[in-house]
This record gives sequence, C-alpha cells and structure tokens, in this order.
Amino acid sequence: MVYIALEGLKGAGKTTAIEYVSAVLKQRRITPAILAPTRPMPDDVWWERAYAHFGSEDAFREALYAARSNYHASKINRHAPLILGDRSIITSLAIRWHQDADKERRIKHVRQSEYLIPMPDWVIQLDVSDEELLRRYHSRNRCYGTDEVKSGIHQTNTQQLLPIAALFDNTIRQAPMAGFGLHPSQP
Repeated sequence: MVYIALEGLKGAGKTTAIEYVSAVLKQRRITPAILAPTRPMPDDVWWERAYAHFGSEDAFREALYAARSNYHASKINRHAPLILGDRSIITSLAIRWHQDADKERRIKHVRQSEYLIPMPDWVIQLDVSDEELLRRYHSRNRCYGTDEVKSGIHQTNTQQLLPIAALFDNTIRQAPMAGFGLHPSQP
C-alpha cells in the first residue's frame, strides 16, 4: 500500500485532483481508497453536533479535527493498493505551527491526538496564486471566515510545509508509531 496525500489551501484543487486521478485509476482497474481526515463525520456523531455550540473555540476545533482524523482513518480500506489523501496529518501540524516554539512537542501532541492516521509516503503540495485562491473562495458557496480569507492564504505555504514534514518524519523515525490502528502509547 502507498499513501499519497495532497496538501494545499482551501480552493487549491485537492478534491478535484483526487476525483480526476481516482477516475483514471478506476479505468485501469485500480480502486484507490480516499482518506479525507478533515471532512465532517456523520451528523449523528457527538462532535459534529457539538460544533454548532463550541465551533468558535480553538481548543474544541483542534479536538474536533483530531476526532475526524481518527474516525476517517479507522474507516479506510487498509488493503487498498493505493490511498489518496485529501489532506493529511501535516495539515494539523501546519495549522498551529507558528504558535508553538517547541516544534517537537507540537509533533508529539498531534501524534497522540491523531493516533490512527499515518504519515503519508508522498505529499504533493498544490500551489495556487493568491488571486486565484480569492477568486475560488468567492465563487464557492461556503463561509471560510474573514481571518482565513485575509490572512490564511499566506499562513500555510509550501515553504512552511516542507520543514514541518521533514521534522515530523525525523521524529517518527526516532520513535516509530504505527498508523492505521495502534495508539502511540501501545507497545
């Protein structure tokens, strides 16, 4: 199994690219599993119902995204020859990367919170100009929040993701943790 994750800002084209690649692969009789760790869980899951009440609180949103990550990783077909990721655990690292001076502590925290999702074998960072992202934001019928539209474009870019992935990969090699099933505290 190979796990390839697409990263990029909202509107960069991750979902569109995954849909296209999946269709091409299916024509070749290869059915990839799709892992989208930031997507909502079913509406009847407590976390999704609680979002309406606590969604403005940063600590809640961080816990919600960890729950989503673990939920979706637990549902993935582990026997698929290929897993395509619409985002990955790197997203969780990048969101608050600039807020935490102790990068290794940040990595350990995310790894303990999102214990079911592995590090991708390959990460493809999609990059789109600021002008195109803003055009896409405004053409979608979604609310991204004022802060995300104004400053989010510049917060998580390729230059920031590459060192995160490298440090994360080094930390994992120093203390291996199995994705897709084992909690980091398990032997």
